[in-house]
Amino acid sequence: MKKLLSILASASIMSTAAINVVACESTPKTKTDNRIKEGNIGETDGDDESVIKVRNVLADRHWSKTEMVTSGSLGLTKNSEKVTDQDVIDGINYMNNTALTINDVEVERDNENNMAVVKAKEGSKFYGQNEFYFNKGVKFEDLIQASNLGDIYMPASLPFPPVKEGLRLNVLPQLTLLMEFVGDRNRPLELVVDVIALLSQRSALAPNKFVKIEIDTAWVKLPDNKIMTGEVNFTYKKHDEVRPKIADLITNTDLGKISGTSDEEIIKAVYKANIKNLKKYGEEEMLDALEVFHEKDKNGNERNFIQFKAGNNNFLGHDTASFSVINGSLESGEKFKEEDYQLDIKYS
Repeated sequence: MKKLLSILASASIMSTAAINVVACESTPKTKTDNRIKEGNIGETDGDDESVIKVRNVLADRHWSKTEMVTSGSLGLTKNSEKVTDQDVIDGINYMNNTALTINDVEVERDNENNMAVVKAKEGSKFYGQNEFYFNKGVKFEDLIQASNLGDIYMPASLPFPPVKEGLRLNVLPQLTLLMEFVGDRNRPLELVVDVIALLSQRSALAPNKFVKIEIDTAWVKLPDNKIMTGEVNFTYKKHDEVRPKIADLITNTDLGKISGTSDEEIIKAVYKANIKNLKKYGEEEMLDALEVFHEKDKNGNERNFIQFKAGNNNFLGHDTASFSVINGSLESGEKFKEEDYQLDIKYS
């Protein structure tokens, strides 16, 4: 029983790491806007084809990661009582590549039954109406728009693919890292932390049923749950870890007097103070790659620190909870330290 609880605890911790998906994209931010900006949002009628291909969409439930991890580890899911009209529109847009706005449509929501009727307004370039389900019956394969992950990076001493430890196959460290790259390429995955927590917990107990990681492919099947199910085959090109650590690039952490204390202003100050090392990446890349934290230390003093986001190809970054899962599978020379991924900063 004690061993089982230990496995479940590890899976719960891992899920937080695996779903840290608000991470820096490895491609330039300047992209062509190819979203659908007009057309029929209703059912296809003869030659009048609908621009809506997916009607079961994800919508932000506005629950914290901690709440969702706890819920997911117990095999439960949170309800959608906090979902707004904009959340429904965002979900439709992501899963259908549309550019609907709140000015284009009227939304009649039934949060209790996770349903919404969306009707185009007069004067919009869209027309028609359709019925959608949010956070209910979503298909994993509809959410994952980038199953080819491209380059991914793993510590050299981490067995990849996973190998049996005695009679048990432990896939959690590899799955933790893999999901960071999946999340970076498919950012709405952060809206279903509880589903990923459930995947982690079930994979710890029955890995072959839900995960199969090979040298250049991985099959991931989600356990049955109320929000999203399905399976996806991912492809990638695995490399040994070579991404620079944060201390390699950011050597000046005393920012002096800065113009404001928003995360954007702090990151801009970090870039300016370390422009010699960061110039080749550019300020926009840093704004996308870094995140700022404000916490109290054990003595109750304010602690401000920065770290690179998880899943980014250009910089070494992981969610804080990753380390307790990953380090146990690494050789001593590759084990992570706090200074590998976090830097305290000073400013006034």
